[in-house]
Amino acid sequence: MVFSLTACGPDEAKSGKAKAYTIEDMTITLTDSFIHMKALAADFTDCYGATDVTAIFLKETFESLEATGDEDLDVYAEAVRESNAASDMTEVLHEDGVTYLEYTAESDGDTFKYFAAVFKGSDAFWLVQFACDVEEYDGYKSYFISWAKTVEFSK
Repeated sequence: MVFSLTACGPDEAKSGKAKAYTIEDMTITLTDSFIHMKALAADFTDCYGATDVTAIFLKETFESLEATGDEDLDVYAEAVRESNAASDMTEVLHEDGVTYLEYTAESDGDTFKYFAAVFKGSDAFWLVQFACDVEEYDGYKSYFISWAKTVEFSK
């Protein structure tokens, strides 16, 4: 799915103090610049955004995917890639311990680039997507990786 950010601000998501957000049994540390976005969360497990970045969280239980839970992250990432309509979605990528995909999408005449990281909890796979204006992506990618590396599961 494609989302429109409310505005592209000057690196708002990079500023602020570290803040942990808990979504069901997953915790991720972003900055306190992120706020809950109820309207977008209705289509996903949850969603938070700053003016220049959106973080979208989707939990897919093993049962809902008809998975055994023995599948590794590459298998899940490949399934995400195959089911996504984005024509420019990359192959499964790995960097600094994070498994992810990248793609672009247009919304309301703007082009956004997505960093879609995958994770495995005790009962589900998680897709954590960070999106920003395509022009700002290179300046954010290292932040997306560092935020993804903070993901922890309580179960």
